[in-house]
Amino acid sequence: MITNCYALVASCMILSMLISPEQGLAFLAAAMLITVSPGPDNLMVLSMGMSRGRKQGVVFGLGCALGCLSHTVLANGAFTVKQSDFGIKPFAVFGGALSVKDELELKFAISARR
Repeated sequence: MITNCYALVASCMILSMLISPEQGLAFLAAAMLITVSPGPDNLMVLSMGMSRGRKQGVVFGLGCALGCLSHTVLANGAFTVKQSDFGIKPFAVFGGALSVKDELELKFAISARR
């Protein structure tokens, strides 16, 4: 949540150049209200804790956190592509001073955030 607040302050600083100070403060207040308001996960944890007890609320909250973590972990990866596998011959010029490698490693990290 603190990171969100820093992002909000930074965006407000940028927006202050484009809009009036009154509009910037109104935007900051609305953005902070949205940031601190509970989302569906928080409300579900609260309702589980109230209806089924503290232990079930904590277990449900940990399940939500684990679900978010697994989505983030599964979206990281890497793979290697060889040009020769696709019939492309790597080339070299100037006696090998400038050459293209056969293997190309592609890494990706996709992070979905609420």
